[in-house]
Amino acid sequence: MSFEAAAVAEIQARVNARLAKIAPAEQDEARDLALAMRQGLLAPGKRARALTVIMASTALGGAEDDAMTAACAIELVHTASLLLDDLPSMDDARMRRGKPATHIVFGEDTAILAAIALLTEAFRIVSEDTRLAPERRTAVVSKIAAASGLAGLAGGQFLDLRAVADAPQQAERISSLKTGALFAAAAWIGGCTAGASETQLQALHEFGNSAGTAFQIYDDLADVVTPQTTLGKDVDADANKATVVSLAGLAGARALADARFIEAKERLRSAGIAEGSLDRFMDGLRRKLEARLATHSSDE
Repeated sequence: MSFEAAAVAEIQARVNARLAKIAPAEQDEARDLALAMRQGLLAPGKRARALTVIMASTALGGAEDDAMTAACAIELVHTASLLLDDLPSMDDARMRRGKPATHIVFGEDTAILAAIALLTEAFRIVSEDTRLAPERRTAVVSKIAAASGLAGLAGGQFLDLRAVADAPQQAERISSLKTGALFAAAAWIGGCTAGASETQLQALHEFGNSAGTAFQIYDDLADVVTPQTTLGKDVDADANKATVVSLAGLAGARALADARFIEAKERLRSAGIAEGSLDRFMDGLRRKLEARLATHSSDE
């Protein structure tokens, strides 16, 4: 493991430790709801969005501890979105992160309530984070809300369900809402906790959106070429959806993803944080995605 990979793993471990403290403990009252929240939140994951918050902050001279609560809040929102995405009325997925989806284990009603509780918990922990100045807390809450709503996760999921895309650019727009919006918020929030300038915040937002959109395209590519047992989730959930891959083909989708990664790096340079830990972290994620696609594409 390289020094950079080891450093990322250490931050991941600290994020996971904080999430374990945030997750509700088992209790007699509403026990299944607490368990659903806990199991959804603590299931193994890359924590890419939380890492984006922390690395954007530290790249601009911020302290990791100042960014940690906001980073965990982003993971709470992401987990809530996964619980909702998997529902029969949404993507109708039975597996998530290698295990039965939350609604399979606890029922649809509990999964919905768990998602609501996780989302509201994200706002609570940020609003009570005394490490941040009041105006920064307000800004972070506002950014999370915007990324979760009509102009973000919710809007993207709605368009995805309605299959309104009939061109790669339209499908890419849906990806930018479903995935890019939360990455954009993560990068912006990291900068906010470090006291970034308005110019830097705008560049970080654009960086996160481009990187997140690229990751969503790679995720769609993985759904096509990777066995379900390796992915740990249902590969059929998006079978009837109009995605960048289905509309542009494998080569076209990879070209679009590459273009978004290049765009993301340009945004970092404009923010004055190129060649830093965040830049290298994104490069590392990209290499892993490329390697996974190459491995399974060669099996075809």
